[in-house]
Order: sequence, then structure tokens, then C-alpha cells
Amino acid sequence: MASFVNMPDSIIPKFREFDVDSKSFIKIQEIVAQVFIMWRINIASDKLDIGIKRYPRINHKSLRYMQETLDLIQNEIGFTEEKIRSQIYLLHTDAENTRALLQLDQIGGYKPVDILKVYPKIMTYPVENIIKINQIFKEYNFPLTSVSKVMDIYTLSPESIRERLNLIQKVPQFNLLIDHPSILKLALYQKKVKHRLKVLEEHKMKNTSIHLLFANDNVFDKYIEEGADRTRGDDSLYFLSKELSVDKKDLRAILNRHPYWYHVSALVISENLKYLYSKNFTKEEILKSIFVLLYPKSVIEKELLYLKNQPGIETCLTADKKEIRKETVLPLVLYFMEQPHNFSGAGIWTNQKLPQI
Repeated sequence: MASFVNMPDSIIPKFREFDVDSKSFIKIQEIVAQVFIMWRINIASDKLDIGIKRYPRINHKSLRYMQETLDLIQNEIGFTEEKIRSQIYLLHTDAENTRALLQLDQIGGYKPVDILKVYPKIMTYPVENIIKINQIFKEYNFPLTSVSKVMDIYTLSPESIRERLNLIQKVPQFNLLIDHPSILKLALYQKKVKHRLKVLEEHKMKNTSIHLLFANDNVFDKYIEEGADRTRGDDSLYFLSKELSVDKKDLRAILNRHPYWYHVSALVISENLKYLYSKNFTKEEILKSIFVLLYPKSVIEKELLYLKNQPGIETCLTADKKEIRKETVLPLVLYFMEQPHNFSGAGIWTNQKLPQI
């Protein structure tokens, strides 16, 4: 058996350590496989024993298949002996499946050989699954930049991914961020996301963000403990930057002038933006009065409806006195929304509901 895999004669004495004469044929096969592995990747017997206990399938793989796998991952992918020792499960991957993976156009937006070096676990999944997952991302128009940040998504079944993405699309707050680079983390960590949304609801905290939902436990627990019910504003910045074609850094500088903008969800902002578009306000007009987007939609509607009746409004009318000059409408709406609150910014407060997923 040893000759089948070109083990050198110098390895033969190793078999004496296992007292093969008293062993069954199946046990001898296992011993030969272990000696082969020890020789091929230069691993100590005690370390190999630990690996085999964790991945017992290694013992049941034929020597020829194992040699084929090692030749492939070392020569074509570039794994070192050290890398294989640290990822011992690679020994029971299927060489034919790995070859098929290498022939794909891309995995997560990268050449397969490059991605398999960094995420070797993908080799343990059928190539058919990877093809189906790539197709799902294409169907949902997910940019490859999103996929590349969540490569562990390939460890889920295609059916699970499709089901989870359908759920995400049904949640307005997440759907408006569907091309966000981290949106797929919501699918990958769905159970954690559901649990955290429940915790936030129990604490009557109405604000959330993609970052908060999959942040480490210390960050999330601190958020709950402090009870500030505010986010970093990243979701809102991402959405507004895309919608208004403005750099996120510049947007943050503008929004930071409002003391409470961190407390307003991206969903509220998106609904207000959609409403203002329906009233034929341009991006430029909205950007100049961007704080309007932070207020309850019902308040914005009310102020627009009664704007003509406000005292002193005649100075803002058109020459024919029939309409309010369009460029003054949103600044006036903002003014009258904040007037009852002494221009403190407190007019934004309202009840927001957490998304359900």
C-alpha cells in the first residue's frame, strides 16, 4: 500500500511502531494512512491523533484519493504543510470537487484559487451549492463587494440563503439598505439578529442599525446598559449618500449640527425622502434643508398643508401672490416645526417601531 503513494523506503520502519502484525486489515489500512499523513505533511503522531478524533472521516479515505487531494491543494492552490496541519480537515476534502471549484469564474468576486487560500472551508461544500449561491446573489443584484465581506455565507445551504434574503427584503428598514456591504451579515447571523431585535424591543429601544445587530456581545450589552437608544448613524449616512449623491463625510458634518439626528432611523429618513420626492422637491432643495428628513412625516405633512396660513408668509410669496416661492418652502417647514421647541431640535421625537425579521 505504501508503494501506491510513493512513500520512501525510509518510512517503512515507522510501521513497526504500530505492531501491525497483530492488527486487522482495516486497522492496518488506518495505520498506513496515518504514517502517510505524518510523512506527507510532517505532523507529529500525537497532533495527528487529535485531528483524527475531530475529523474521523480522515481514517476512511483511500491513500490514493488523499494523495490526489494533497497534490492538488499544495501544487495548484499553494497550501504549505503548516497550513494543512492547522486545517487538518482538508485531508478529507474531495479533489474532484476542489478542481470544479477552481474552474468557476468567481467566488465572492475573487478568483477561486485566491479565495480558497483564505477560506479553505469552502472546499468542504459541494460545487453545486456554490454555483447555486452565486446565482442567488446575481438574482438579488447583490454587489460582489457585499459578498466578499461575508464569505462564511457560502457555508449555508442555498435554500437557507434564499429564505433569509426573502425575509430581509420584506423588512422595509433592511430592504432600503439591500446593497449595503454588510447586509449579508443579517442573513448569516439571522438567529442573533432575531434575538437582539427582541432584546431591543423588551427594553423599549426603538432605534437599531446593521452594525449593532451583529456587533460583538460587549458592544451590544453596553448599548443596552447605557439605554441611549441612538446609533452611529452609519445606515442613514449610507442611504442618504447614495440617494443624494453626497459624500458620507460631508453629510456627517452637516447632520452633526442637529443634536438628535443619531436617534432617527434610516427608515424614517427614507420615508420622508420618498414623500418629499412625491411633492416634487429636488435633491438639491432637500439637501439644503436636510434636517426636515429627521422629523415625523405626519408633522411635515401638516406644516406643508398649513404653510400658506402662517403669519408673515406673504413675504415669501411669488410675484403674483398665488404660491409660496418653492426655494423657501422647506426652510419654512423646518422653521415652523422647530418653533414650538425653541429651535432645540426636540421636534424630531416620535414613536418608531423596530423592524421584525
